[in-house]
Amino acid sequence: MHKLLLQQLKRLDIEHTQPVTTTKFAQLMERVSYTYEEDAKTISLMQNAQKVSSEEMQELYNALRKENQQHLNVLIANIPDLMFLIDISGQYREVYAEKKEHLLKYPKEILLKSTIADIFEPSLSTKIMGMITNSIQYNRANIIEFDTTINKKRHYFEVRAIPSGLQGEYKDTAILISRDISERKEQDRTRHLISTIFNEATEGIIIANDEGRIVELNQSAEDILSIKKETLLQSSLHTLYSLILSTKRFTINKAILYKGKWQGEIDIKQKDNKTLHALI
Repeated sequence: MHKLLLQQLKRLDIEHTQPVTTTKFAQLMERVSYTYEEDAKTISLMQNAQKVSSEEMQELYNALRKENQQHLNVLIANIPDLMFLIDISGQYREVYAEKKEHLLKYPKEILLKSTIADIFEPSLSTKIMGMITNSIQYNRANIIEFDTTINKKRHYFEVRAIPSGLQGEYKDTAILISRDISERKEQDRTRHLISTIFNEATEGIIIANDEGRIVELNQSAEDILSIKKETLLQSSLHTLYSLILSTKRFTINKAILYKGKWQGEIDIKQKDNKTLHALI
């Protein structure tokens, strides 16, 4: 028999091995009922305390999450990258694009209801999903470049996939860091175009720095002057002036000093003492 019940019987002068009178039995029931009521109050208090504690913890969690989100937004707003949390099925779980919303293919609200396959054309979607799957399965970073249309304009992106390492509902997810490299691509194209023109031009082109040192020249300049490129790169524009008649040198210097440029015909004395008539 339970110790608590034995104590109740003892207080009522009832011997648990002897018959109980009706009066004492009624007193015993009242005592048992009182005990249950006290237990019920205790349980109720504990439940209320647990409820309050749970609510307070949830409140604290929400506050911390909001504060962390604010810190994250500030961080993301000050870097040039878009960030996405995407699971192994291609579902967008989070989108971080503070102050860079114009670089999103679709608004954040739409992305969070979509998968990679919903957003990109099939071939590009397959390429991106392959990168994500590889990162999650093999726990390593991957990188690709691709171009896509945003607001009727072609954009180029460099995208890195990094396994998130998260657990629970965010298990098997990857962080995608996407950087707009459209400007860099345009610069690369411009440099390539300039390089092609520079190298293929039939005219001799010589580039010098502010100090007059020759820093680059094309093959045509080397052929016209009959001087090796290596020799010219170790010299300055004074070397070229020495090949031009002194009277013409004065005219060129005066024009460059006052107008910043000069164009005209000159006679150049080549290394073999032959004279070449040229337009510069």
